[in-house]
Amino acid sequence: MKKYGDMFRSALGLILSLFMLVPFIMIILNSFKTKKESAELGLEFPKQWNFRENYSVVMSSGILHAFRNSCFVTCLSVLLIILVSAIAAFVLQRRRTKLSKKLITFFVIGLIVPGQIIPTYMLCSFLHLKTFFGAAAVLTAANIPLGIFLYIGALKSISRDIDEAAILDGCDSLSLFFS
Repeated sequence: MKKYGDMFRSALGLILSLFMLVPFIMIILNSFKTKKESAELGLEFPKQWNFRENYSVVMSSGILHAFRNSCFVTCLSVLLIILVSAIAAFVLQRRRTKLSKKLITFFVIGLIVPGQIIPTYMLCSFLHLKTFFGAAAVLTAANIPLGIFLYIGALKSISRDIDEAAILDGCDSLSLFFS
């Protein structure tokens, strides 16, 4: 009987997950339609397929250049978020001081308080940091609290006995972090 319940839940989950494909199907179908047809936002096939015209307009608008820039900024900021958050969370979680507890609380408050992205970008513009690195720095600063919070949760599951054993074996703090 339990086997049929699992099969039913799996089938139901598969059917419900197919609904997640509807927005992607709409995007693809609307990309082939005329402006008037795509404004209707329906799932019907286009009356006239405008593949070459629509996609040539999009490609000539510089979207590939913008996509490349977005990928660069995103990859740089994700790399910085992972590196900085992991190191900070390791130090904050492994130390048992009042300062580390207060800093953890400070970073959790950073999750609650809404980010001030627009003033930060205006500050970067005022400081003439209108570069990819300025945008990556803003994204990194906005997402570090979440990264630290997630890494602290993961590090709590690792026993401190492992750290102590590694230190007794001659492991320094940097190799302890990476190991």
